Amino acid sequence: MVETVTDKISVYNAMRVTSSLFETSDGNDVIMDFKNRLNGKLKAVVDNNPSINDSPSPLLTLAQSVQDNFVVDLSVTGEEYIPKTGPVIIAGNHQFSFVDVFTFVNRFIKTVEDRPWRVVANIRMFTKLFPNWENDERMLRHFIPVRRSDLADSKSRATNGDEVVSTAVQFLLCENDPVLFLCPEGPAGNYLNNIARPHMGLAKISRASNAQIVPVTVLGSVDKDRLQFSLRVRVNPPFHPSVNDEDTLKEWSHRLAEGGEKFVDSFEAGLDRAVANIQGLLETKSSILIDIEGKVGAGKTTFACRLQERLNMAGVSCTIVKKDKYRQNATTTPANRTHDVTAMEADIEKAMPTASVVIVEGLIPLGVATHSKKTDYKIFVESPQIERISRRIVRNEALGKRTIVESLQEIVDFATKDVGDLDNYERKRPDFDTDLIVYNDFRQPCSPNVFIQNNELVFMVDGVIKGKIKLDDEGQITKALKKMNLL
Repeated sequence: MVETVTDKISVYNAMRVTSSLFETSDGNDVIMDFKNRLNGKLKAVVDNNPSINDSPSPLLTLAQSVQDNFVVDLSVTGEEYIPKTGPVIIAGNHQFSFVDVFTFVNRFIKTVEDRPWRVVANIRMFTKLFPNWENDERMLRHFIPVRRSDLADSKSRATNGDEVVSTAVQFLLCENDPVLFLCPEGPAGNYLNNIARPHMGLAKISRASNAQIVPVTVLGSVDKDRLQFSLRVRVNPPFHPSVNDEDTLKEWSHRLAEGGEKFVDSFEAGLDRAVANIQGLLETKSSILIDIEGKVGAGKTTFACRLQERLNMAGVSCTIVKKDKYRQNATTTPANRTHDVTAMEADIEKAMPTASVVIVEGLIPLGVATHSKKTDYKIFVESPQIERISRRIVRNEALGKRTIVESLQEIVDFATKDVGDLDNYERKRPDFDTDLIVYNDFRQPCSPNVFIQNNELVFMVDGVIKGKIKLDDEGQITKALKKMNLL
């Protein structure tokens, strides 16, 4: 457990918004110019999109517009950690002005669809854009406003803190399975690698409502000239509040930083980190077992092979055991497949005496009860969803498993079934501790895309349509596909 909320500040060295971007001789002027241009672009987005103000849920429509216009690359891991029932507070760090908040709210509302939700945020930004929203029932249904003593200063003291806490607690206690979004650090703009001390409101609200807290780590980079963001969002394991509010805040900060420490936002940097950590483990062990997992098409096999190459070059003997080799019913969905675990364990036993490192790679986790081997190091490979889906379509055709049209039909079939089947297709990360999460930033030499056009689901590569299928019910199927974040 950390002693203070800033003990793990170094984790934010992974954030690209650092001294190279803002720490100049006129650093404050650079930051102010950046924020002014950011707010100017937001106003232009709002002015050019009257549907926001006319929407039945204007806050959600605004969040979608922010993501569409500001975020060019988004990766989210750990969504399975969000509890399915009971009151929940999703609490993230606040690095990138309004962009990070709107983006993770927009994404997670899809995850908690049909559950009541509200957002705690500064009223100042909304009233500047929409003067009438403060008394708009459509807005207040999903919004708990924070009012500050100086409307011109986003960092001034909140004047209605007690009211915010009371309203939030009442919402969490009185609704069924409610979800509250907030950023405990308060005002945005912590651009210089610092974790601001979280406000006491998080602890008070969670303790009074007994709501579980889900810490969300937001990392990423920004093109300050184009005002375009690449975000890596890591959902960390939830925890229950302590009777001591300070302990609750420390635990939030600890889990926030721990999530960032485990995350590496490029393929090559992930290899560097893995090799260094494995060499450290070998200082005290003669051989180690490594588990590499990831969603379908994320790049697990590629990472495992490259890791083996790097270890061999460093003089470390390494062998790979592929879990797919032991698959017993390959035709079923991933979650329903069974494996010959006994045979796999026997092969691992044979490999251990002859190799310093044994890498076990594939979908099924070694950490489940059906496998007795204790893993020394666990790696999860993540990749953008469109990349994973496209790789799967291309791979299925190359291996003769499915044509492009059959793969598109498979997507529709999964998207229109129950949530369990959606999880089977996307293959969520198993709920066990991971030592390293690698964001695979490798892009295919071609430019694949999956989208809906004229009531058809289309797969296109480099501007050329390679396959498409007709959708029977445009509204229902389109909604299901969007729920999977495929479109």
